[in-house]
Amino acid sequence: MKTKNETELLQELILGTQKKRDNELQLLKYNFHGICESLKPLNLIKHVFDEVANSKEIKNNFTHNIVGLGTGYLIKKALVGNSDSFMKRILGWAIQLGTIKLVSANFNDIKLVSEHFFKQIFNSKKPQ
Repeated sequence: MKTKNETELLQELILGTQKKRDNELQLLKYNFHGICESLKPLNLIKHVFDEVANSKEIKNNFTHNIVGLGTGYLIKKALVGNSDSFMKRILGWAIQLGTIKLVSANFNDIKLVSEHFFKQIFNSKKPQ
């Protein structure tokens, strides 16, 4: 037969284990609700947009592509204009695509050259 001290010790161990289990169950429920909340479609979409908005690489690529598109469009309009000729429109389209690809691929080099060019223009006008 067990003595009273061993029985009390066993009861204390049981109570401690039950408290630990209850705490872990509460933590598990809390984490489960957090996971369910993060897996909702709206929250997934928000997370993707946040990543895209905060991604430096995507912003740089977007900037390069926008500058390429604008440059291609301007060159097409300057060379071909609003022509009714089918061949001129095809030629303008090809020139525009080539310009877009060229400007997007070499954006940093073009930026450096244009910065140097503008510095030369504005610095040469100052009287000495």
